[in-house]
Amino acid sequence: MTCYDEYYDEYRCCEFCGKTGTSRVPLHRHHVFGGSNRKISDRLGMVVDLCHECHEGKDGVHRNRAKDLELKQRFQQEYEDEGHSREEFRLLFGKSWL
Repeated sequence: MTCYDEYYDEYRCCEFCGKTGTSRVPLHRHHVFGGSNRKISDRLGMVVDLCHECHEGKDGVHRNRAKDLELKQRFQQEYEDEGHSREEFRLLFGKSWL
């Protein structure tokens, strides 16, 4: 692959629509908490596989606040369910989405 954020794996599928990636149209790896939190998100496995449309399309996660919030809340809840406090989450990511 030429792009770090695109990859092909026949066993992975889009988090939202279920499409699988192909060698011609790979999935995108989306960091749930991006920007300055991208490395932390990557280290903690807070990434999802998305097809191009669900990632960057007109109703994709980068343009649809509800989808973005859904992912952030889900991953924060999972983090807290693993025994971490909300304050620990805030210290890592700067704020809470719950």
